[in-house]
Amino acid sequence: MGILTDTERCFVDHRYHETLDSKTGPATQWLVEHGILPSTFLPLFHARSRELKETGTGPTKPDGFVIPWTGKAEFLTRVGVIEAELRFD
Repeated sequence: MGILTDTERCFVDHRYHETLDSKTGPATQWLVEHGILPSTFLPLFHARSRELKETGTGPTKPDGFVIPWTGKAEFLTRVGVIEAELRFD
């Protein structure tokens, strides 16, 4: 179902709710601590938005929190893969 992993979906949904609630939670904190700008995170939002549109659902309110990447380098690699997938889907 889409190009995001389950843990990436959970992370994006966490970030969505943190943004919506104007709160700094674990997703926002991880991004800030790793120097990841909001614009760099956009491909994940776009991929998740596409998935939600296809399923006709909204972002879930995740119970747990898991960081899907080992660090910034792995995150940036995944962003590149996701951007390429979005261009060719």
